[in-house]
Amino acid sequence: MDDDQSGRPGDPSNEPSGRKKRSASRYQLGEPILFVADTEMIHRLGVPERAAYAALHMLDRDKHRGFPQKQKLWGNRRYWPAVKQWFDQHYGVARAKV
Repeated sequence: MDDDQSGRPGDPSNEPSGRKKRSASRYQLGEPILFVADTEMIHRLGVPERAAYAALHMLDRDKHRGFPQKQKLWGNRRYWPAVKQWFDQHYGVARAKV
């Protein structure tokens, strides 16, 4: 009897070896972290830290600008989708109408 099962459908040896890695990286790449600390937010924005912290200090003091505030419930982190939406609105990025 031939012990080579590599040609059979559904055989685990036929599955790509990186299958488990893809599911783990899917979480990291496909599902962003929603509540971010200021350091993570600054990293995502890609701006110099010194300028970013100065701007955040101003935005946090001036609440009428509507910049998303830190949420105590979530470890003093900001809700990333709201932060991105604020920047998109502030810099004139319109939502595409379907």
